[in-house]
Amino acid sequence: GKEVTSQFTIRNNNNFAENYTVDLAKFELQQGGKPVLKPLTKQDAFGGWMTFVEPQFSVAPNQTKTVKFAITPPQGSSLGYYYALIINRTHEGQGV
Repeated sequence: GKEVTSQFTIRNNNNFAENYTVDLAKFELQQGGKPVLKPLTKQDAFGGWMTFVEPQFSVAPNQTKTVKFAITPPQGSSLGYYYALIINRTHEGQGV
């Protein structure tokens, strides 16, 4: 039930600006221990526990950007939820 905040940093090594979006997926292990990313479904209420200050953002050429996020589980929630952050590049030149 306690909020946890963190951040990650992304670097654009190109000589042009890049636009990105952040998505969430479930991180699960298949039989034999192989990791699998699966889309969140409506039944995965824990997906709403994570919020991003900027779910869409741009990074200037040869620059870095720090993206902050928070995980706010409800009171009484248990352990055992695993997320994967998926950073998708959007088309060049599109505004975010």
